[in-house]
Amino acid sequence: MLPDGVPEIALDSVFSVLDVDSQVVRYASSAAPDYPPSLLKAGIEGAVESEFVVDTTGIVDLTSVRILFATDPAFTRSVQDALYDMRFRPAIRGTQKVRQLVHQRFTFQIQLPPRREVRRPEAQRAAPVFVTALSRVSKSSHLLRWLVIATRIA
Repeated sequence: MLPDGVPEIALDSVFSVLDVDSQVVRYASSAAPDYPPSLLKAGIEGAVESEFVVDTTGIVDLTSVRILFATDPAFTRSVQDALYDMRFRPAIRGTQKVRQLVHQRFTFQIQLPPRREVRRPEAQRAAPVFVTALSRVSKSSHLLRWLVIATRIA
């Protein structure tokens, strides 16, 4: 029984970012989408906009995942694969951990390093690709945004 005036929260309730005191936050060590190699090789950039529920343990409820927009199916697969292993600090409402609906945009972008004047033989030009995933919240739209950057290191 709860004190007078304190609403009871149903275990299956899902709250928006506006209804929680502390929203979900992705752990820095959590999984992130990979840049699809075929799209990276072709120089194709894009985005995926999704919605999903993060439960009280910080795990994505995979039955709740909805892809709202995607520029390429390969980006969609990359995001879906990453969501399986993503871990979040759960949302808090009052003193309780609660389920939160997350609206998240993943942006896939290619950045090339500054050009060097030194010419190299063709065999030495191939370089590894490092993928960085950044997460930030746009407070005006309440949309969690990701930037997945593939950088070719010369």
